[in-house]
Amino acid sequence: GMRSQGPREILMAKITHIADKYCRSQGIGYVSDLCDVEISQEEYDDIDLNPEFFEENKELIIENIEKARVFIS
Repeated sequence: GMRSQGPREILMAKITHIADKYCRSQGIGYVSDLCDVEISQEEYDDIDLNPEFFEENKELIIENIEKARVFIS
């Protein structure tokens, strides 16, 4: 059956959710629609992330997405 979700699993789910929103907002991956791509301050606070993170690390993020593409294609 389903095992209970500990703090680590919950944190990973939140991080994945925010990463998904970011990727969809950038047209990366499976983008069915662009609604619900805004990341709220509460979501940033929830994982202790600075809202400027994506902008400050954009080149590095894109570079790593390109590297990951090799494994998922």
